[in-house]
Amino acid sequence: MADNAKHNQTGRVDENGAIRHRRVEHCPVNGFALNIFAHFHILRQEVPGFAPDFDDPKYGEYGYREWYDYCVFYAKDIKSEMSYDSMLF
Repeated sequence: MADNAKHNQTGRVDENGAIRHRRVEHCPVNGFALNIFAHFHILRQEVPGFAPDFDDPKYGEYGYREWYDYCVFYAKDIKSEMSYDSMLF
């Protein structure tokens, strides 16, 4: 759910969803889930806190959470974006 998007100036609550593809090799939802599973369970990285922080006013009604800074495609640290140079090493 989102209520503070750039194209939503009236404050209506938009609900967004995702469904899985019937073929596993074509499913981006399953790929993302496997990426997160590998990061936290196989690599045993620390799980972020899910409690919201309402002190920052730019995150609206839902508050800020630590995992908002996480990148899907990351280099060595999950909070730093992957660059073309990092693929060479």
